[in-house]
Amino acid sequence: MTKIIIIDNEKDVLKLLKHHFKAEDYEVTCFKSCTGILKECQNVDLLLIDIDLIAENGLDFIKNIREEGIEIGIIVISAKCEQSDKINGFLSGADDYIAKPFDIIELKARIKAVLRRIQGIKNELNFKNIYMDLSQNKVRVKKKNIKLSALEFRILAHFLSNKKRLIERYELASEVWGDDSVKDKAINIAISRLKRKLGKSGKALDAVRGQGYILC
Repeated sequence: MTKIIIIDNEKDVLKLLKHHFKAEDYEVTCFKSCTGILKECQNVDLLLIDIDLIAENGLDFIKNIREEGIEIGIIVISAKCEQSDKINGFLSGADDYIAKPFDIIELKARIKAVLRRIQGIKNELNFKNIYMDLSQNKVRVKKKNIKLSALEFRILAHFLSNKKRLIERYELASEVWGDDSVKDKAINIAISRLKRKLGKSGKALDAVRGQGYILC
């Protein structure tokens, strides 16, 4: 299910959007502020944000998302509709910009367009010199093709989809192995093999003692 976060300080707008998006079978989470919710944007498909937030800078929040490498579609909604406002929105990292008051049908169409573009991007994951094509099951380090097992491919895809985030071993067991009972030793061995195949680029996959791993 497509996951969407909406940030708007107007209660009526949140209620309206949530109603319409749930009818589209989207999973919707609403916030009135962008304070402290950067982590909430991990593993979400799209962010719809009103940048005219009281006492906050919505554009700075968008910049933070992009700087953290979080892969998410971002649409700005704002009462500010001058050309300079739109340019600032795009330069901050927004994928689209729509002025308030907006037409709900147009907004839904724009959301679907951004989601289509993002889905195409998500088929290609990368970090530094590591490149992964999910549609063709191919991995390259720099320009060299690397042959991975199916398990190693899933492990790498999970880390590339969650860059700079601590992945605990129980999450790897559940999301990659599909078995919560997988032992830590088995996870450690599989990741060690993956790192060896990645060569020097494998050093980016760091172990956090007693917790898990992070790609950074």
